[in-house]
Amino acid sequence: PDEVGKTGTRNSNQKNGGNVDDFDSPVDMDVSYDCELNLSTDFESTSFKDAAPHDEWKEAMQKEYDALIKNGTWKLVDPPLG
Repeated sequence: PDEVGKTGTRNSNQKNGGNVDDFDSPVDMDVSYDCELNLSTDFESTSFKDAAPHDEWKEAMQKEYDALIKNGTWKLVDPPLG
């Protein structure tokens, strides 16, 4: 007969989270420059009017919608009469 493995707890040597200094970067930059670079290249709107014209936003919203439908998180229904 097949033998069932023993049960118990497992330990991990991995650290939770991480420090930005622990990651390799192709360019040696300090943290403040990394943050400034990220802020200057990423688009983050504050309203639908600002976001709607951007294809990246539309794609992200479509992916989110598709995931919600696929996972059965909610379903579209007809609005109530009246």
